[in-house]
Amino acid sequence: MPYYFNLPVITELTIEQQAVLNEPAAIAVSGGPGTGKSVVALWRHIRNHDSDTRHSLLLTYTKSLELYLSSSARTINQDAGDHVNRTYHWTIHEASAEYEEIIIDEAQDVNINKYFTINRLSDMVSYSADNNQSLYSNGTKEEDLENLFQNPHYRLRKNFRNSKQISQFVKSMFPDYLIQFGSQESMVPKLICSNADFTIQDKIVFDILESFAEETHNIAILVPFQNSVQYWYDKIREEGYTCSKYSNHDEEIERIENIHVTTFKSSKGLEFDTVIVPFFNQFQYFIDNYDIVEKNDYYVVFTRARTNLFLIDNSALSNNRTSLDFISIPLSRNLLEVDYDYIFNNTTTNTSRQYIEEEDDLPF
Repeated sequence: MPYYFNLPVITELTIEQQAVLNEPAAIAVSGGPGTGKSVVALWRHIRNHDSDTRHSLLLTYTKSLELYLSSSARTINQDAGDHVNRTYHWTIHEASAEYEEIIIDEAQDVNINKYFTINRLSDMVSYSADNNQSLYSNGTKEEDLENLFQNPHYRLRKNFRNSKQISQFVKSMFPDYLIQFGSQESMVPKLICSNADFTIQDKIVFDILESFAEETHNIAILVPFQNSVQYWYDKIREEGYTCSKYSNHDEEIERIENIHVTTFKSSKGLEFDTVIVPFFNQFQYFIDNYDIVEKNDYYVVFTRARTNLFLIDNSALSNNRTSLDFISIPLSRNLLEVDYDYIFNNTTTNTSRQYIEEEDDLPF
């Protein structure tokens, strides 16, 4: 089934968001995850074309988000949907001065040299950015964007995406990051243990897919590496599910299904009702040992989830599990639920309960 697009109607936008749309000058928009930065950028672009106010171009970072934004725009205005592109691709291959306004989403991920080019091509350059969601070392910080463009600045302050429980968990993991607490209720994020059994981890993923397989429910399996995308894509299709994948810029992606497998970085800007993160026990190991995985990646991953966040712990319960110390705070505050049911109910790991009872250094 295709990804379920749920673009808020323009009359449902908040006063803050309406102010962004009504500003006649170029704008700068900031705010935490789920505050609607992409939504207001998209609506500003749509309204430009729908009302013939100005001929605008909407730029974003990844192919996945380009497809998401262009598909959403086409539900309102075909011309607006036809003028969505990727910042790097456009500046390298298609840059021209035909646009009266260029609107840049996820502006923090692009090198500032690209903005010197864009600034020469249009008298109006609007953008949205969030330093905490920056995933690339050669990106541009909000303060540098402000110095370059000198736009009126709008900050969005309400989190429309993440539930209260998910946003509280994220804040406990990233206390120094800006995230507005959500208002909707959901279940507490769940850490599901598989006791280093790959068969159990697969079953956990398939059971989650089965539980939430609905036309209007979007599910993501998010992984750090490109080869992991292919692994899970093949596994899910073998089980008879229709799904889509995206792992690198050399791939073409024509449609996002409502079950989507992608990398941490390529999930940026998207949102899903349910997010599944396999091998979550490798959180600190991946950050410490792989240059392409950073703390911000996990911040982005967690904040993609609207109502359900499932983290799979595939470490062995019989080992010293100090690798899970990084979740001691959310566990101590009951912001993360631990689920041992899969290993208790699996006959091949019938000693698991014994390990849980005997290990004094488990962080839960």
